[in-house]
Amino acid sequence: PYLPISSHISPYPPISPPSQLVNDASPLVRDALAYPLADSLASSGAQKLADELRRVGGALVAAHREGVLPDGASPDFEAEWKSAVKSFGKELGLKGKSLFMPLRLAVTGRMAGAGGGGPGPPPYET
Repeated sequence: PYLPISSHISPYPPISPPSQLVNDASPLVRDALAYPLADSLASSGAQKLADELRRVGGALVAAHREGVLPDGASPDFEAEWKSAVKSFGKELGLKGKSLFMPLRLAVTGRMAGAGGGGPGPPPYET
C-alpha cells in the first residue's frame, strides 16, 4: 500500500505509517483536549488580566487572519515568534507581565508556566 521511496515525487518526505502518526500525535492531542481555558478564565488572576487578554487575544486572532504569525515549521520559528511577541507589545503598548501573562493564557489556556508553580518564562522563551 506504500509507494517505494524511488517513486516518491513530492518535495516532502513520505508520510510515516499510520500507526506511527497516531502514536506521535497522542501527546499533542491529549494536551489540546486538556486545554484548561474555562478554568483559567474563572480564576482571580485571569479576572485581573481581562482587558489585556482581550487586547492580546484580538491581536493574535488578527495576526492569524492576516497570515503574519510565524510558521511553526520554520527553522527560525523561535526568533520569528520572539519578534512577533515584541511587535504585539509595541502595537498594544504592553510589556513585561502585562503582555506575557495574557499571551500565555491566550496561547496555552494556562495561567502558569510549564512547572505550574508560577508564571514561568515569557511565552517566547524555551
